[in-house]
Amino acid sequence: MKTVFRVTIVSFVVGLVAMSAFPKRVLAATTPQEMHVSCTAPNPKHQTGLHRPKGDSNHWIYSIVLEGDARFVDGPHWSYPGSNGNDPDWGLVTGGKDKDSSMDWSSPGKTGEFNVLVSGKISCGDGGGGQPIDFSVEWDADVCPGVQKIQYNDPSDGYVDVAGTLYVLKGTKVTFKAIPDQLNAKFCDGEPEWGGNAGATGTGETKDVTFDTLSTSLTDYKTVTVTGGQTSTVNVVVYDLTPVTTPHDDFTDRSQTRYGINELIHLSFTSSPEGITATNVGGLKWTMTGSATDTLSQPTDPDGTGSFTAGSTPGAVTLKLQVTGGPAQGSDFSLTRTIVVPDEGWIVKQSFTPSVWHMINSWSVGFWGGIYIGPKDVSFKNLQFSEATCQSTASGWLKDVGFDNYTHIPGADAVVGAGNASYGSYVSPDKIYSGHMAPGDPKFVGTGVAPAYAPGNFNWPIPWRYRIPGTSDWIQITIANQHFTSDATGAAMGEKAGSEQVTTNAADATSIPPGF
Repeated sequence: MKTVFRVTIVSFVVGLVAMSAFPKRVLAATTPQEMHVSCTAPNPKHQTGLHRPKGDSNHWIYSIVLEGDARFVDGPHWSYPGSNGNDPDWGLVTGGKDKDSSMDWSSPGKTGEFNVLVSGKISCGDGGGGQPIDFSVEWDADVCPGVQKIQYNDPSDGYVDVAGTLYVLKGTKVTFKAIPDQLNAKFCDGEPEWGGNAGATGTGETKDVTFDTLSTSLTDYKTVTVTGGQTSTVNVVVYDLTPVTTPHDDFTDRSQTRYGINELIHLSFTSSPEGITATNVGGLKWTMTGSATDTLSQPTDPDGTGSFTAGSTPGAVTLKLQVTGGPAQGSDFSLTRTIVVPDEGWIVKQSFTPSVWHMINSWSVGFWGGIYIGPKDVSFKNLQFSEATCQSTASGWLKDVGFDNYTHIPGADAVVGAGNASYGSYVSPDKIYSGHMAPGDPKFVGTGVAPAYAPGNFNWPIPWRYRIPGTSDWIQITIANQHFTSDATGAAMGEKAGSEQVTTNAADATSIPPGF
């Protein structure tokens, strides 16, 4: 039979995938059988279906055994790809020369179909009587390609080479493919064989592996191996990610799932094991689904970091950290956050020495307060704040001295400061005072003088408002009632927006807090 080599050998390209030297490997197919030649059966049936991997160091023995009274009178003559020195890639051969009855062959360097043919003449009977008989024996086989490298099926690009360590998200199924070391070659049946500590088993060109066990470090590899003549290994780090949202105003005990409008939130991630980068996993980017006024920014080449600014619309927003490349491309980690507007406010009396304002022998009371807005568990830092004008209502003595329908004149706008879980977001100091009045003094409004002390009430329903910088529309937060009372002795009480009540007696000594 004519020897046929169908594929030309190519050089090994190992790249970044580990390969071992040619290990011994026994295939499922049979090894060469002894061929028994006799005068009655000079041409035994050919043996077919033999195959072995390229580089296999196991020794195959081809041998001829004469039976009965047969003896060689011509030959044996051997013909195989490496005979006569015409094929140096045939491998290592011992024997297989004219007149040899066996050949020992190992470590073939080429792939393809081949046959070993032995022929000659035998004579039968004592003394060499009779005509010589032609004999021939033949083995048909092939040398299987080895494994050049392993590729994996990328969700976007199809099968691609593994460039160094492969990073796989926990729970991801990855399809690997063994690439033969000769172009267009096909692996033999039962080849190659998959293994490694990641759980790959069985044979075939491709293998699915699901990675369910986290790596404990960046060098705790979950390996996938494939053996066919030589062994290729892919080192896999199995990771998990946790998306992280960090408010810029990250005060103690604040909510991590609720944000105030216009809050700046920093976006990042942590990994298990530590040290995983966006480049390792194929890229990480943030996306959001929220109101049209919410904004998201991140680097042009996403690296898993960015910033989110809550818009002017309250409600839910979904932030997602998405894997943009690699085996886990398209996987994401979703966070739902709630955006809230300022809808409450209060005054906290400030501690000074002295802390109360009063003018002796008059109805008068005052104090420094601090304006805070809430909810307390979020930050409204950098919002603009203002009080609006309003008219007072008064009754009793305080109406008589001219406080009814008295106009509130707001102070300057303020910029909201940092949040505080106990008090809310700080706005500014507020000077809260009544003015002073005694019987016989000119009235605040109108003509005449104040009558004798008597019970009275005064209230300013002051609108508190906010707006986002760069916008023109003020939006009401709440009504802050600024309230004063009088009694028949000239005692005064003052309070504003839920503050503690501050009281004085008309005869109390003059008292002026710092800055009043």
